[in-house]
Amino acid sequence: LVARTVVGGTKYSEKSFSLFKTSTPTVMLTALKVAEDGMARGIVARVWNSAKADTTFSFSGNLLATDELTHVESLKGAVPPTILLRNQETATYLMR
Repeated sequence: LVARTVVGGTKYSEKSFSLFKTSTPTVMLTALKVAEDGMARGIVARVWNSAKADTTFSFSGNLLATDELTHVESLKGAVPPTILLRNQETATYLMR
């Protein structure tokens, strides 16, 4: 995975393109990386509920499937349409 600054052009405008989005602004992306097993498995996203209360959110965007993982990337199961994160909780998801 290579990250670069995008300048000029409109094909991938930040206003019209995103790999994925969360429905709640207090759920913050803290890491985005290739899965330990390689890109064929997918991309791992770690999120943190920065709110001081339990929060529900959902993912949307260019995703075929999303699974929940442990922090060492063992599969926990499929993600429901609405996800509950507890007060200050961090969670890990596999995006495909």
